[in-house]
Amino acid sequence: MYTAEAWVPVADLPIVDNALKHASISAGSQMQCLVTPITNRKLHPIPTYFRTSEFTAGFQGVIDAYGVATYKELNPAIFAVVSFPFLFAVMYGDTAHGTMLTAFALLMVLRGKQFLARAPDDDILGMAVSARWVLLLMGIFAVYMGFIYNETFGIGFDYFGTSWQWACTKVGGKDTNCGPKPSGTYAFGLDPVWGHAGNHMAMVNSSK
Repeated sequence: MYTAEAWVPVADLPIVDNALKHASISAGSQMQCLVTPITNRKLHPIPTYFRTSEFTAGFQGVIDAYGVATYKELNPAIFAVVSFPFLFAVMYGDTAHGTMLTAFALLMVLRGKQFLARAPDDDILGMAVSARWVLLLMGIFAVYMGFIYNETFGIGFDYFGTSWQWACTKVGGKDTNCGPKPSGTYAFGLDPVWGHAGNHMAMVNSSK
């Protein structure tokens, strides 16, 4: 008689039981395989297992690279689905670069598995396919932040006009203190003239 111990998710116990019975019948064994739950948890600490889908597996991999939550702790990957691609886009916000990344990610989503089947030993392609949904959200968020920054290929563009107007103050019949003056609230993102009106951000390229 042989005894083996392993942790199995409760929902998968019937699958394991059927697999062991099928293995016994296939091997022609006279011994019946039994699945017996272990009740002494002090001697057998419970490992962490998060069930993932094709969409969440990439985000779970990012979180697991930093550390794995202990049993019954909240899974941080739930928040990473939104926060990770958004924080990437805050750094990488650019409409052109974001569009290119989105197009590549869509190609991996639609045809990635077919490409990988032709080249199963390609590690770089394998990583791109496994992270395809992460890359897709990163690209979409990057396009969104690019419109907020008014940037395309790192160059400031005027997508939506400006809410600033050139105005002067008349003193003694002469125009003085001329410069851009705000005339309202900008509809979306950063006003392209804002950076040239005495407001400066080191990480934003404003159009001239």
